[in-house]
Amino acid sequence: MVGVVAIANMWMAFALSVKRLHDRARTGWWLVWQLLILCLAVFLVVVAVAVPREQGAVWYALTGAAGFAAFVISVWLFVQIGFLRGTGGPNRFSPDPLGAMTSDAKL
Repeated sequence: MVGVVAIANMWMAFALSVKRLHDRARTGWWLVWQLLILCLAVFLVVVAVAVPREQGAVWYALTGAAGFAAFVISVWLFVQIGFLRGTGGPNRFSPDPLGAMTSDAKL
């Protein structure tokens, strides 16, 4: 039961993040890039631990580079999704959700 709730929560977080990136006129593929680089970093850690000690330094350097790239993309996404205002006016993904709000009521 907990697994189903966790998967549903991850799906909602992903969908909301994509919508927020679209509001910023960015593509949702940035989230996929972040996930792929994180998986690459984890894979490189496993390889670095498994190879002989003489070859470990190269693999740890690659792991550090992938980890740094994942960190940079994560901070960039955190700022884009969490702090910056959406683009003014319509963009290629949707119209401005805050713009041109009119009321149909007549007073």
